[in-house]
Amino acid sequence: MNVKPHNWMIRALLIASVASLSACVPGDFCDVVRGPLEFAPETSAQIVATDRDKAEQIAAQNDYWNNRC
Repeated sequence: MNVKPHNWMIRALLIASVASLSACVPGDFCDVVRGPLEFAPETSAQIVATDRDKAEQIAAQNDYWNNRC
């Protein structure tokens, strides 16, 4: 099944990523990021298909959170 990306999904992902990594909130990474970013399987597949670099950034952030927080 071929799923076309929805612009709102991509924008929501980017906003959530920027907000979670924002330096506006005092504290360390574990204070700012409250948990790994999780998506429905079809959303994850779409992110990987449309923006591989962002998918890798999210994976790195999730790995860091899982190992440090």
